Amino acid sequence: MGVAPVCKFSDISFSTSTDVLFSLPGSQVQKTCLESYDWKNISGRKILISSIGYYGIPQKDIQIESPKGISPHAENISQTEELFAHLFPKNSSILCTGGLYSELKGPFAALEGKKQPPIGPPDRPLTLIHYWDLATAVSNVFQKPEIDPKYLSIVLPYPTRKEFYELACSKLNLPSPKYSKPLDCGKIQYENQSFIKDLLPNPKYPDWRTSIELYSLKRH
Repeated sequence: MGVAPVCKFSDISFSTSTDVLFSLPGSQVQKTCLESYDWKNISGRKILISSIGYYGIPQKDIQIESPKGISPHAENISQTEELFAHLFPKNSSILCTGGLYSELKGPFAALEGKKQPPIGPPDRPLTLIHYWDLATAVSNVFQKPEIDPKYLSIVLPYPTRKEFYELACSKLNLPSPKYSKPLDCGKIQYENQSFIKDLLPNPKYPDWRTSIELYSLKRH
């Protein structure tokens, strides 16, 4: 069962064995949903779709246990994850995802609408995963007998903002993107081995360039 972004569940009854997927727009909405129902009798498996924005940058290596970022965005994500882990200490998993994309959605689609990318460090990672691959991972979480409490749900290698937006702007015949000061922290490594091994051994969309090619083909 997926939980919709509403705040009152007084008229809803869940089976105690119900599996629950929390996939809502924004960590604050997720947190409100978690706080708005008495979940203690739900024994099925629970999944929280969280964000890679939990982690602070720059960090040379980002692993599951790496410290959270210091931004308000990272703090909101952290509070939601902590509440989820407190409510569901067993039989649950957090999928900390990168940016989602499909044939119609994602950073390339946003760029086409706005005509210029958001200004940021050129060497900042742009971690991505296709909706199909994330859906496959979610399905495997529900089916596997044993799971980890948290996964970095991204597909590697990732592009930097410079690599992605220069290719994307070229495809759209837009001016070259502008950047802020580089992070200058070197190539950041993400520990996604457990995610690939347990939940997505054969990604359908393993190359980040697909996020541009798919949308380009859909436009023509």
